[in-house]
Amino acid sequence: MNLKKQIEKCFLLYLGTVSLICAFTLAACGDKSTGAKDKDASESTAKIVETKDDLPKCSSNSEGDRFYVEDEGADFLCGDGEWIVLSGEDSISSSGGVNSSASAESSSSSDNSILESCTDGETSVYDGIPVTCQDNRWYATGVEFGILKDDRDGNTYKTVKIGDQTWMAENLNYAYKGVPYKYVYNGREYEDDSTSWCYEGDPGNCDTYGRLYTWSAVMDSAGVVDAKNKVANLSESESGCGYGVECFPNIPHRGICPEGWHVPTTAEFDTLYTNIGGKSDAGVYLKSTDKWKGKTSTRGVDLYGFVVLPAGNRSVNGSFGDLGFYAQLWNASEYSTYYAYHENFNYDNGGVLKENIGKYYGYSLRCLRDSE
Repeated sequence: MNLKKQIEKCFLLYLGTVSLICAFTLAACGDKSTGAKDKDASESTAKIVETKDDLPKCSSNSEGDRFYVEDEGADFLCGDGEWIVLSGEDSISSSGGVNSSASAESSSSSDNSILESCTDGETSVYDGIPVTCQDNRWYATGVEFGILKDDRDGNTYKTVKIGDQTWMAENLNYAYKGVPYKYVYNGREYEDDSTSWCYEGDPGNCDTYGRLYTWSAVMDSAGVVDAKNKVANLSESESGCGYGVECFPNIPHRGICPEGWHVPTTAEFDTLYTNIGGKSDAGVYLKSTDKWKGKTSTRGVDLYGFVVLPAGNRSVNGSFGDLGFYAQLWNASEYSTYYAYHENFNYDNGGVLKENIGKYYGYSLRCLRDSE
């Protein structure tokens, strides 16, 4: 009997039995598991099955359902009529993606009236927030849009001003070159000639979702973009913000952002969330209205023109995953010499999670304009 069935059995016994008998029963049925990999109930909201053959049929009625398959060591999501693997022992999800225990539910996700067309200049209220029609769709009143041209490669980006902050409204797509990738994982070496990538090597994905970067690339630890990025630590015996090195970034820290822009800190992301009413609904308010798979109820309404796209990620072993399900945005704040913080927007959560992960993973980047 697998762990899920044990929990269900114990719960049913609890409902129909007095407390003393229930306690005895829970003790009797509680700690055996025949799966290939144990999974604590607090780590995942996925249902548990032993093999892929035990998965039910993926249909429109089960869209968004998630199961953990024990002998695969992975989570599977029902989407578009098929089961899609989301995580494995070497994947991003096993380090804080699908299996994260943090959650934040959205109170506004069921109201999609904001997606209806409108006439420019009209005003209304959505979920208690004043909105104004711009370009024939509703946006929160007061947001201002612009264009940024990156003189390094000629790429242009939409920008949006929310409160006193001006953000890139697209993920950075700057090809960071000249710094090779090398990482040793589980006794194996993984190498690449770059620390920035298009998802699955497809340039079309870079055009749509931007590039994926390691944290050291985002911070320009090697000083390729700007020598000032190669900051020294307090003892000056080491420099940079690479894996295993403590980082003392500039304030603000340009990293690989265009001139006049910088890599945002956790505090600056928190200011963004405060400007839009808090983190609990930030996922719905900031996510794009398309590209997201999974639950319809937690997809975005793009209320602020921030357009968070589910760009997926690159794992330490070079595999790509989670396109359509996750958007992870690096920030300039370090958790430890091996880990850095990122903002995690995901398919089944109306909020946003602040998490940390190894600096060698490939995530997206949004740059923030320097204060004037």
